[in-house]
Amino acid sequence: GAEEALAEIYGKWDLNAQRIGTVTESGRVRTYWHGDAVATLDPAHVAGDDVPVYERDTERPAYLDEARAFDADDVPDLDPDDVEDTLTTLLGAPNIASKRWVHEQYDTMVRTNTVVGPGASDAAVVRLKGTGKGLAVKTDCNGRYVYLNPRRGARIAVAEAARNVTCAGGTPVAVTNCCNFGNPHNPEAYWTFAEAIGGMGDACQALGTPVTGGNVSLYNEHPEGAIYPTPTIGMLGVVDDIETQPTTAALQSEGDVLFLL
Repeated sequence: GAEEALAEIYGKWDLNAQRIGTVTESGRVRTYWHGDAVATLDPAHVAGDDVPVYERDTERPAYLDEARAFDADDVPDLDPDDVEDTLTTLLGAPNIASKRWVHEQYDTMVRTNTVVGPGASDAAVVRLKGTGKGLAVKTDCNGRYVYLNPRRGARIAVAEAARNVTCAGGTPVAVTNCCNFGNPHNPEAYWTFAEAIGGMGDACQALGTPVTGGNVSLYNEHPEGAIYPTPTIGMLGVVDDIETQPTTAALQSEGDVLFLL
């Protein structure tokens, strides 16, 4: 009975919406073509409960033992004469340097609803007009963590995204993902993929944030091998009061107390 209201919402965003069926009590999914029944299926086949499951060969990567044998105490102390050059090099690295040159090149105002934009907080916050509420959104993943420990690294990605959404004033409610991995026919690459997905599931269950969707990109390779396994997490949070709840990273008022953790 709400078809027209739904169509209006889709129309607002220039999307098409068509009624394609009706829920019945038959317990079957029936398909018709010009009024003639052409198929009838068990709902399990449609919902995905009864689809084929691939069980590929897996093998724990050999590089993990070597990587985990690394001892930071074996790294020599930095020569005092090299401190300034080393710091300058670090600050110029893409992962550390300011990202303003990227986000200043595009329009970050979402129909004038952006409340907290890029760089102002740990997550972006947009207004849901007419509701008094908003959404906090953030994407996170450190492929190096996942490379060194796929399950724990994926857990960290989910937890980091949740923390950032929380720090911006939102309550984490759901995630989407973009899983980027190497060749799944390689047993070591597939082991990494399986472990990372397991870690993502562990963290999402612990936080109560269901995975509402996502995509998988495989066969990401270069001449020296696969890319770092990168299950990027997009975390969605609800901001209950858009006027008072969003939190920015800047100091808010004189006398604020800073804690170094």
